[in-house]
Formats: sequence, structure tokens, C-alpha cells
Amino acid sequence: MEQYIDFASLRQEFSDDLTIAWNESISLGQNALNIFDCYFSLPYAKIQLPLLAAYWSLPSTLCNVVPILFLDGAEGSGKSNISKIFANTHGVQPYSVATTYASLRNDIDTYRFKDVEHPNGYMVKQEKNFCLVFDNLNRETLSNENLLTLFLSGYDRNTANISISIEVGKNKQFNTFCPKVVSSIHNLLDEKRFRELKRRCIRISTKRADMLTDADQPNRRGLPPKSMELTNFLWLKNHFTKFWMTYENIRSFGQTVKQVIKQPLAISANRRVIYVDLIAAGVVTGAWESVTAAAETVIEYENSLAKLFQTKSSLCIVLEGFLEKVASLGHESIEPQLLRGCLSTAIIEGQLDSQPSFKTIEEEMFNLGWKRARKNLGNWHWVKA
Repeated sequence: MEQYIDFASLRQEFSDDLTIAWNESISLGQNALNIFDCYFSLPYAKIQLPLLAAYWSLPSTLCNVVPILFLDGAEGSGKSNISKIFANTHGVQPYSVATTYASLRNDIDTYRFKDVEHPNGYMVKQEKNFCLVFDNLNRETLSNENLLTLFLSGYDRNTANISISIEVGKNKQFNTFCPKVVSSIHNLLDEKRFRELKRRCIRISTKRADMLTDADQPNRRGLPPKSMELTNFLWLKNHFTKFWMTYENIRSFGQTVKQVIKQPLAISANRRVIYVDLIAAGVVTGAWESVTAAAETVIEYENSLAKLFQTKSSLCIVLEGFLEKVASLGHESIEPQLLRGCLSTAIIEGQLDSQPSFKTIEEEMFNLGWKRARKNLGNWHWVKA
């Protein structure tokens, strides 16, 4: 008979010395701030680090409106590693672009509840804190209207119920309410068709550490962030769960929400609503010292969006997507009719309001590294500049 070996226990033993540093003498939110500060280099860190720590602190069971945390940056800028922090905290695996609407919807509905024994002796379903983590979202994924609806409706507890038909005359209700952490290398939120999604998002700018400059106001310059390789972040789940299972903290959250509602916040009403629960969570856990300090961060963040994200024209975004497909197919030249077809489709789908002028197209293509040239037979085509 073969010897039994408890590999799970051995893996835990090997990784015990690689657990994150946790300081019991400071608050949950301050520990979260330290983790994001140690492991990531971020632009405008004074604004973005507390927003990340506050979002990590969100107890979905107590919230009514939770924004979507959208990690936006180039490859290698730390988006996937930030996503891992959230995934480890909630014991979930990040979803990929291949995830189907049905599996995502079912998993959210399943993960949001657990079976517990009621004090009267019978079993009931109890909501639990949960966060959806979606790594490397792309345009094709959001082109699925069902998935887009799941993101748009699932940020508000009052609009998160989705009804689907399971057989003739019968429907099934799914509740998709929960925080959602999404990462992407594409400028999706600048596209016209996703402006409703953008309104529901807190967008975090990421940048490769070796590309940061003093103008980015980063948390570290020249000093690389701490390596996440082989680090065990599973303990985050224990600290998070313990904090939000304490009645004192739960009551404090409710009281702080009332304070936030009364706090003046000089931003638009449709943006203000996404910050109420976020600020309350950040203040109760200690990511911010007070509601006033949190409000100052939020206002500064909202006023810095133009600096954090260089907004591109709708045409530029459409052309970038088109050129990505061209590159993936290995083409080194583009026929004019293919580009015309791309622009026509963009107008039909609402990505563009109208047909852009040829001069505007030529300028945008040149900025993206392409120019117009003649073939040997005299016909025009687009080639790399």
C-alpha cells in the first residue's frame, strides 16, 4: 500500500515563511495601504493607494452601491498582481476573457451565499462578502450584451437582479451585486459605447516601474517594489473576514455611511453615489483618518482624471483596435476598403457619431505609425511609416 502524504499541509508549511508582513498594532486599512505600497509602484500614489486600500476593505454584505475597480495600464504594469491581492482575499480565481456569461452569473450567485445554522436550529442561506476578479478584459468580451449588462447592473444592490428564462413559463432570478475588480490593457473606458460603464468605475492608472518619472508623483522612484513571487497572501482573507464579522465594526460602518451622506462632496451626483460605501469602508478600517480626509482624496482624484488618463479620440480608439487585429494577422499593409469597412462598422455600433474626414483619418493613422503610399500599379494602400 502506498504511503499517504498530505501535500496541502506541506505546501502550507513551505510557504509559512513567505507570508505577508502584517502589523497587529495598526489598523486593517493601514495594513492594506502598506501592502499596496510595498508591492506596487503607482503614479499619483497619494491619491491612488488609499483608493485601492479602501476598495480592498469593502464589505459587500453591508453595501448598497459599489463601484467597479478598473485597473488600466500597459502590459507589465502590475494589474494582474493587484488583481491577485483581491482574489486571495476572497478565495476566488481571476476570470479570463474566455469566461462565459452563464458561468460568471452562476458563480457570482453561488459565491455570494453560504449555508449557516440559524439560532433556532434550521439551515439558512447567509450572504457573505465577495469580490469578482476579472483579468485582462477586452473589447470582444464587453461586446457580449449580457456580460455588459451584468457589469452595468451589478454595481447597485437595487438593480442587480437579473431574470432569465429556464423553460417555457418559468424564470430564474440571479443577483449579481458585488464589488468587481477588472484589468485591461485597452482604453475601453474612453470608448463612447462604454460611457455608462465608465460612470460606474473607479479607474486606477498603472505604469511600469521603469517608466515612472517624478512628474507621475509615484510612491517609489528607482527603488523597485517588493517581489510577489512565491509570497503567500492567503492570510489576507483571515484578517478581512475577522474584521467584518465583528459587530462593533459593522455598526461603525452604518454610522459612518450616515456621516458620508452629510459630507459635502463637490462632484457630480451620479459620481457621488459610488463613493458613499467606499469612503465608509476606508474610514472604518483606517485607510483614511476621517470622512473629511477621504472626501479630499476623492475630490483630488476626480479633478486629476485628465492627468491620470490621457483621453483619446473615439476615432483613435477605433483605429487602435483595428490595427491590433491587423498586427495579429501579420499584415504589413492595409487595403483602403478594409479601413472603410472598419469605420462603417464603428458607426453602426455607435463607436463613432459620423464618418470622419479623410484628413482626420490620415492624421490619426500617422500618429499610430501608418501612412498612405502608392503600390507599383499606382493604387493607394496603408503601410507602416
